[in-house]
Amino acid sequence: MNDLDYKFRKNTLSPKELIEFRKKLSEMDDENLEVLLRESWNDEEHDTTLVSAEQLNRIKGSVDANIGIESKHISFYKLAMRAAAAILLPLFVFSTIYLYQQNSEIRSEDLIVSTQQHERATITLPDGTKVTLNTQSSLSYNPKTYNQKNREIYFDGEGYFQVYKNLNRSFIINAKGLRIKVLGTVFNLSVRQIDNSAELSLEQGSVSMRSIQTGKEFVLKPNQKAIMNQQTGNIKVVSDESIVDASAWKRGDMVFRNTRFLSMIKTIEENYNITIIVNCENCERDSFTGTIPTNDLNEVLEILERSYRFKANIEGRQVTFSFN
Repeated sequence: MNDLDYKFRKNTLSPKELIEFRKKLSEMDDENLEVLLRESWNDEEHDTTLVSAEQLNRIKGSVDANIGIESKHISFYKLAMRAAAAILLPLFVFSTIYLYQQNSEIRSEDLIVSTQQHERATITLPDGTKVTLNTQSSLSYNPKTYNQKNREIYFDGEGYFQVYKNLNRSFIINAKGLRIKVLGTVFNLSVRQIDNSAELSLEQGSVSMRSIQTGKEFVLKPNQKAIMNQQTGNIKVVSDESIVDASAWKRGDMVFRNTRFLSMIKTIEENYNITIIVNCENCERDSFTGTIPTNDLNEVLEILERSYRFKANIEGRQVTFSFN
């Protein structure tokens, strides 16, 4: 919250940050709002020589009279804080409304494409760039400014990007904790607000990936994958000869290579929005290599039944695996 407040006072909030800041303000009680104002006051340098103690006393008296508080002795610092709150709060609210309206106008011009659970969509941006969105993903950009100086978008979720090559206008992706810059390339990007890591798998071209938290930037080559830890901001780049596996979802597949059994089960649960119960202690130590579909649960269960020789029992959105 302090970081958002600082950006607000410096007028550097992004539209998304402004919405978040406004939401947090509306959830704060008077006590916490007073703490925020006090910290803001202490963080800034103020010329208090222009306001005398007598003037502060008159302001305090007027405030107390309006809220029904009996007059009592109070230190100069507390007087200053109350006066600051009385003076800054209306300005603070007014500025919030003004900036919110201003950014809402900008935000209302954005074009937003999103997918819900089990939905996928392919869109073509004004420059010819194609993006295929996986389930529960969103992409937004401003048609008025897109492809002017840059080609800039905001993204959350998972997507397969086929960026049209333009050496004069960079393609920029803003996402949670990172900023990606490319000229023309093909890659898969997975970066969700709820995930602890982000992954970029590069198939063609070149990509620059920068961590917002650390400021470090890495340039990827084809068949390389960048994995960023959202908690630390650290990025690890590894080579992956099976780089196309990352975009298997685009073809309707989930590809597993020596994947831990429980990790595979979790992926299936998330894809099909089901709960799986496994009555098999030894299975938890197993690994799985293979390809299963993203849109046919019955086929998935048949594959697992043949692989592990157990029976699947379906009750509603719960699947139980057990041996006969």
